[in-house]
Amino acid sequence: TRRCFTALRHGRLPVIAMIHGFCLGGGFEMSLACDLRISGRSGRFGIPAKAVGLYLSWDLVELLVDVAGKATALELMLEGRPIGAEEALAKGLITRIVEDAALEDEVMATARRIADGAPLAADWHRKAIHRVTRQEPYSAAEIEAQHDYADSDDYRERFAAFLRRE
Repeated sequence: TRRCFTALRHGRLPVIAMIHGFCLGGGFEMSLACDLRISGRSGRFGIPAKAVGLYLSWDLVELLVDVAGKATALELMLEGRPIGAEEALAKGLITRIVEDAALEDEVMATARRIADGAPLAADWHRKAIHRVTRQEPYSAAEIEAQHDYADSDDYRERFAAFLRRE
């Protein structure tokens, strides 16, 4: 998954997430790696990982904090409560909201406006923004240890409860 998020976030071309309806868990995390996130009014966002006992990787936590800030990241990760498009916009999780029926047209118009500009300027601006917000790189030990939770009783119990729908 790390390569996928890295490709979305640091590839040469701008990436637009088009969000219609539920955007939870991995889909929401993937949208955070995109440069722009345009949602229909039906958009619902959240990270229900806590219900299953999953931990988000360092990269995903960094994406969430970069996009929405520490307070919103903590709220989403600790509560696991899905939020609607209006709240997601207010928290900076999405770029804009449009009516569901106009979503595809708006995303395509946005892509055309980007494509009409100088590609090297777009690439440089994306890289500059990512560079000025980047934190210290994670150590190899931190990256390796981020999935240690999978061997814990806590994870096994929460995952089993999730499967039983408790």
